[in-house]
Amino acid sequence: MFAHEHVQEVQSLVVDLNTSLQAMNTLLALGDVLALDVSYPQNPVFTSSYYSIPWLGEWVVAADPTVRPNITAVAMPDFATNDTVNVMVNEFFFDTLGWALWYGNVLSLEEEMSTDVWKLAIPPLYKAYPDQNMTLGISLSQQANATISAANGIQLTMEFALDYDIDFANGTSTRALSLGMTVDFDAELALNDTADGISLVGRVSTFTAKASVLESNIGRVSTTLLNTALKTVISTIIKPKINSLLGAGILLPIPNERIASVNVQYEDGYQALGITFV
Repeated sequence: MFAHEHVQEVQSLVVDLNTSLQAMNTLLALGDVLALDVSYPQNPVFTSSYYSIPWLGEWVVAADPTVRPNITAVAMPDFATNDTVNVMVNEFFFDTLGWALWYGNVLSLEEEMSTDVWKLAIPPLYKAYPDQNMTLGISLSQQANATISAANGIQLTMEFALDYDIDFANGTSTRALSLGMTVDFDAELALNDTADGISLVGRVSTFTAKASVLESNIGRVSTTLLNTALKTVISTIIKPKINSLLGAGILLPIPNERIASVNVQYEDGYQALGITFV
């Protein structure tokens, strides 16, 4: 949602604003795979002091934008801060992002390595296949979801599957181990000035992780040793992939003016980014 408080008479903006909204491409691309639907599900609100545009704020997979997740949006207030512009997002925004990341296989990764990398963390793997080439497959096993609260900000929960496939010289492979991993990320949104307009960017920062064994063909595997090693996988492989994607940003259809400051405010169920222009 976007809301703008202005000292001039707002009604004079109605015709031009409605025309530009109708002509606007309502799918804003994020990279080559994802897009944000900023069509408005109901009419903009115009008062004598401000106007409010209720964007849908639903993430889709760009190659198949007609497929939508079964997630319900919750209403937000028009304004949460006293700044000139409020850009507001709720859990629906992040939940549909989590669905699109899963449905679009955006975080499906394969890393080639040797089993000696896991010599200390997974001793049975190295014992069964010492110094053997392997591929670590990483993917989201279900759609991610988010919680926004006044106390803790944005927390994004992701469920990953990790598959350890042993690669043999003859070109065949066998699956030695499959793990499940729950990762709780702290997430952040920010607004950046660019030459083309104001961009909404995101990132994940601190996290906690917990592993579980889904299937093992190498005997008993200790998750106590695993949890420490998997934090390295998250920090060096998964987290940079997410931040590279979200850091690319999307240009928002709001006034292209210089930002003086952004006031970030969290409430239960939604976040407001209050903008003051230069």
